[in-house]
Amino acid sequence: MFSFHKLTLEILLSVQAGALALSNPGAAIVEGLPAVTPRLRHTQQGAAGSNDDSSQPAPPKVRDAASIFAGTAIGGGSLALPTVVAPMGLAPAMLGLIIASVFVTVTSLAYGEVALAVTASRQEDDDSTAVSVVTIVFDVLGRSAAVACSVAFVTQMLVIQTAQVIKAGEILGFLFGMPYQFCCFTTALLLGVFSHVASFSVVERGNTALTATLVTGFLMLLVSISMTISHFSWGQLISRLSFADWRYLSPTASTWAIPVFVQMLMSGPAVPIVVGRLGLNRPKGIYSAITIGALIPLLICISWSAVSLAVTAFGGTCAVPDVADPVLQMLSCSPDVAIPVALVAIGAIGTTIVPCNLCLGQFVSDAICTALGVSDASDMGDKSILVRRLSKIVTVLIPICLACGGPKLFVPLLAFNGSCPTTLLYGLMPPVAALTLRGVLGRARDRVPQPGTQKRRLVPGGTPVLGLCTLAAVAMLVVSAGRILMR
Repeated sequence: MFSFHKLTLEILLSVQAGALALSNPGAAIVEGLPAVTPRLRHTQQGAAGSNDDSSQPAPPKVRDAASIFAGTAIGGGSLALPTVVAPMGLAPAMLGLIIASVFVTVTSLAYGEVALAVTASRQEDDDSTAVSVVTIVFDVLGRSAAVACSVAFVTQMLVIQTAQVIKAGEILGFLFGMPYQFCCFTTALLLGVFSHVASFSVVERGNTALTATLVTGFLMLLVSISMTISHFSWGQLISRLSFADWRYLSPTASTWAIPVFVQMLMSGPAVPIVVGRLGLNRPKGIYSAITIGALIPLLICISWSAVSLAVTAFGGTCAVPDVADPVLQMLSCSPDVAIPVALVAIGAIGTTIVPCNLCLGQFVSDAICTALGVSDASDMGDKSILVRRLSKIVTVLIPICLACGGPKLFVPLLAFNGSCPTTLLYGLMPPVAALTLRGVLGRARDRVPQPGTQKRRLVPGGTPVLGLCTLAAVAMLVVSAGRILMR
């Protein structure tokens, strides 16, 4: 979010690699990425050129890389946090967030370790193909794993997109009394047109404005709550914040909180960007950027949890008692609370839907063009333009249709995303690939030789920690599959 240009480019390259892996993964190594639209080609070249130019005057700073990593995790999923935290209390939420943050940090370090090895190998082969989770998995684990990651990636994007459309429709319907379905359609359509019709520079500036809106709203909310608390009964507030129901940390609960927290804190897509910015010779800088960057969203989520609980503790003072959703409760408060929360909601939803629009539209169009054997839009003329436009329309309409299931799908969708596609992509594959490179789970493909030195190993604790992370990811996937089958 703090670097929309670089982050969206990485996601788009991941989507392109995913589409290629679905049809012919080997082509990603031999021929490069297919069907890159003219609108995005100049963006890729410009980003590559700016990286080269910026690396000459001075080395990139760790704090910049950490901000990119942290910004990836902050988005529309945070609007689910008050709903998840309300029935469990602050202490269980803090513990769950810390557990999820440790898991995310270690798996991200494993991802960085593998990205270092794959990037070094590609540089030795003079291969400039962008590194993403799909290309890394293909290089280390082979075609089957790459196809699984491709499917998981597009599923992840589709679920995130649908969840944000649902939340936008619910909030607009609550505030203005309009039909929920109409609000979902209007939000998705307007942001879809903005994402796909406006130039990339305009989209980038728009996303920057949405980011500023989110940050401004959150800071305003902190100030407002601080001023309100000073005039409020401390006994009722302490009672609300000290309430604890630890059952929600268990997978037997109706809403298992851990996968939702993992989804909120996961910054996996930013890891290759951090590695690319800091370079192969700065593993300590990469380690610092990831660990510091993972701490920032954790602190923000804990603060957001405490603020939401404090607001709901006001009860009749400012909230509508018959509204179950804490976000809607805060929006029904006095303007000093409602306006900041509205700004947070606008920024969080907007900065999530816009990149997802680009991801899904690019994935579908690249998959179709690759299946047709087309490497450039000019090869198909008007037919290629029609295919790409239809692809973008379809990827905007699908979340609208899924969102018709109702607002109650918002948290379950994020929980599914955190426990299945997100865990598979960024929780399981990185430690498995790292263990493979270390020779624990067999040998990597010839494409990536096993590292002979220790200087590029990032995970503290080494192989045992990677093994624990792998087991934790497998356990989450198995338990989540069991929960889905039992419903």
